[in-house]
Amino acid sequence: MELESLFAQRKVPKVVTKTTTGDDYMDAVSYSGQRWCEVSCQTVKDGMDAFVHFTPEAFSYYIASLIKCTLTESTDYFAFYSVLNSLSDGQTERSVLRLKAFTKDEIEFLIRWLQHINKVDPNFEDECGAAIYRLRRSIG
Repeated sequence: MELESLFAQRKVPKVVTKTTTGDDYMDAVSYSGQRWCEVSCQTVKDGMDAFVHFTPEAFSYYIASLIKCTLTESTDYFAFYSVLNSLSDGQTERSVLRLKAFTKDEIEFLIRWLQHINKVDPNFEDECGAAIYRLRRSIG
């Protein structure tokens, strides 16, 4: 599978969030120390706010977990929506740093994944379109 080979070179991030307290912190640290391919879809579903609070390194690493889940199980709308917002928001420094954490090949894969999601579930057409636009702009 292309997903596995593409994200295989990434190392587990040492720091997953800069947040230090609260439910968002707990969501993010529930991923800590796990390889992306070992994160269960239940963890993705239960920790849906984690993606918003991940460091750029953790975001670009653990997005593969969400992709894996959307390809093998039904889409968890809340987690998916938070990732879409994170990919399409070009206004914050954090979102710019997140895009810079991806390789060109990873960005091209993310674009194809979003196009697939958009075909499967057109409810995300606007969000997928905005995310695809930001991803394309990030690679020139």
